[in-house]
Amino acid sequence: MKGHSTAGKHPSNWLYARASRNLKELDRRFPLQFVDKDIDRSWPDGWNLIVTKVCESVDQSKLNASWTQIKEKFGGLRMYYTGAPPRLDIISEGGLITGRIREESDSQAESRNSSIRKIVEEAEQNSLRTCCKCGSAGAQQLVERWLYTICNECLSSFVERRRSYEKFIGSRLL
Repeated sequence: MKGHSTAGKHPSNWLYARASRNLKELDRRFPLQFVDKDIDRSWPDGWNLIVTKVCESVDQSKLNASWTQIKEKFGGLRMYYTGAPPRLDIISEGGLITGRIREESDSQAESRNSSIRKIVEEAEQNSLRTCCKCGSAGAQQLVERWLYTICNECLSSFVERRRSYEKFIGSRLL
């Protein structure tokens, strides 16, 4: 961390340092998948390769998907697309329970949704084993009531940045 100060910067910002660049690149490569510019599309840097591979798979499969939201939730990647069935995530003592609400639809739309859902579900599961900062192997970690999928090296840096931030905020309150 030599050469730059982390004081005053929320530690979660570090996880998204390249988010704007990553999004611009995907907008450029897959303009039909990123039609609506006013949606929430922000994922941690370490998952950019996962998101890129999903976009490539959808593009190569000619599935005509448009993302309505891409984000981190409960320490994992979430990708929502036009026409997707509603999703419900519940945290219980046994862990995260995820379900989708089935709706009546025509068979062609259901087949398209099923194909996209398989690609997305594989990516979301992959994110639970991938460090959200650097993209290497990671595991879910609870940090101050927040769940992150992160490797030990990035976890140490994150915790250090968090302490620095809390110290900075505390000094401003005095």
